[in-house]
Amino acid sequence: MVTTFDVAINQDLTALVLNERLDARFAAYLLKAERYQRWFRENKRGTTIKGVPRQDVLNLQIPLPPLPEQRAIAHVLRTVQRAKEATEQVIAEARELKKSLMRHLFTYGPVPVGEASIVMLRPTEVGDIPRHWEVRLVRDIATRSQYGTSQRGEQQGSLPMLRMNNLVDGRLDVSNLQYVELDHRDIEKYRLSKGDILFNRTNSFELVGKTALFDLEGDFVFASYLVRVTLDKEQCLPEYLNYYMNAETTQARLKLLASRGVSQSNISASKLAGFKVPIPPSAEQASMVALLQGIDAKLEAEQERLASLDALFQSLLHHLMTGKVRVNQIAQLLGVG
Repeated sequence: MVTTFDVAINQDLTALVLNERLDARFAAYLLKAERYQRWFRENKRGTTIKGVPRQDVLNLQIPLPPLPEQRAIAHVLRTVQRAKEATEQVIAEARELKKSLMRHLFTYGPVPVGEASIVMLRPTEVGDIPRHWEVRLVRDIATRSQYGTSQRGEQQGSLPMLRMNNLVDGRLDVSNLQYVELDHRDIEKYRLSKGDILFNRTNSFELVGKTALFDLEGDFVFASYLVRVTLDKEQCLPEYLNYYMNAETTQARLKLLASRGVSQSNISASKLAGFKVPIPPSAEQASMVALLQGIDAKLEAEQERLASLDALFQSLLHHLMTGKVRVNQIAQLLGVG
């Protein structure tokens, strides 16, 4: 364990000046390891502007394998990092494609882009739509609209409760649940069914109006800051309405309904009930849903790949920098030289 750098300090920035015994990329990855990030956090000094004293950095001891091994370690980590970056780019492009496809579908319907010019459009309160589509109020396509339970959530309990933070990009994120205890009557009243639409009626102005489709297995209830809308599926597919409500132009229209408070905005159930949506024929709704679900499946697969690559990177960073695994073993497994 040796120190192999000098330090130059300029206000908030610290520059490490490396000597010939330390590879720059190896050093950069080394200092990203959790043990060193924790060391920097724990050794901050100061009152207004906190930082690590220069002498403390100079006294920091780091592992120093032979220079060829340093370079090999940096190469393995860079290979995984590049795979992460490529996956992040695929995800970004897929998200942009989805936005573009949604704009096309909710204007022209499920027709190829090259045939959009032959679709006969008409202007409506919701924008230009195909002439054969209808515009209806949410209350006209719904069989039920309901606020959730006002019961306070706890960290433990028998019944999971969905809240506004669980609605993310049109889907439900159950990584941070709260739980409630309800009597039988209230369980029946607030229990969600597959196909229910959950609408975030109260939040910051940027987040009010978030919408998600309930498609989970098991018993869940929902909190009072949400509105549950149950649809007449003969008129409108829940998947279609969920995609439409999460479109950029729709979210902008919903914001116009919000009453703004000091820190919270609100869209009441009655305002939501009077919100207008375009309704294509059922077959077109199903085609549009299938196209968008295809992109969502691609996004989900790439996000899982990114999570796996990130976990692999962190594991390699730990094991290679502590010497628990030697770089030649990893290189053989990854097929990098």
